[in-house]
Amino acid sequence: MTHPICIIYLYRTTHPVSDFERFVKGLLKTTKPWSSCVCILIKGATSPNQAQTISSAVEEISGSFETRLLHLNDAGVDISAYTYAAKQTRNQFLCFLNTYSEPLIEGWLDKLAAPVLQGKAGVSGASGAYETTLPETFFPNPSLRTNAFCIARSLYLDLRGVDAPDRQAALVFENGRDSMTRQILERGMRVVVVNGNGEYFDIDRCNEANAFRSLGPQNLLVADNRTREYDNADEEGKARLRRFAWGGSKPRWRLIRSALSKGRRLLGLA
Repeated sequence: MTHPICIIYLYRTTHPVSDFERFVKGLLKTTKPWSSCVCILIKGATSPNQAQTISSAVEEISGSFETRLLHLNDAGVDISAYTYAAKQTRNQFLCFLNTYSEPLIEGWLDKLAAPVLQGKAGVSGASGAYETTLPETFFPNPSLRTNAFCIARSLYLDLRGVDAPDRQAALVFENGRDSMTRQILERGMRVVVVNGNGEYFDIDRCNEANAFRSLGPQNLLVADNRTREYDNADEEGKARLRRFAWGGSKPRWRLIRSALSKGRRLLGLA
């Protein structure tokens, strides 16, 4: 049976096995497991402890999901590993999660995948930001983060940069001038962020989702190392991280949103 969605989880064995256990705990919050399968991509050699933990977890998961294990060496970056796994599947839709990802909400997959499955977006993710990590892009640079996102397999494999050979290429794919976000917007499709309530927001309004480094509590669908870093920071640290993600003061937000909205209208995306 080919399930509509394949959940592809990448576990890098250079990370503690507790990251893998955190994902499994979150995965079991999936409702309707019959509608999806799980592909666990093990990147790198496993220690005896890791191998035992993975084996036990796969046995547990297999009670609810059709489960497949893939192995890769530790060369390369997350995006190229995602692509390797995508090419091994035949599911219509893919949901990618990285080593740090931890689904938090019952029914998280239904909420994350809904905009894509309903044809309302080209890609949906659990968080986004306006920051830029590359000199080729300027703030604000609204981009979907690649820690947890859902997309049609055919669309993903048709994007430029999915075979990213190194970290620089992976950064370009996430928030560079030729990012996944920009490519999908250029195709006339929406890019949305889904929060813990299942509400989704266009990428130029992703700050309103409160799903990443928000002024109040983060309304998360899927947590990761960056969201945990924010939760554990003191108030000064939180303010610094918010500036990286979202820029300056509240008055500036209105200017940013106005500029982004104008750009969307010019592109015919509004």
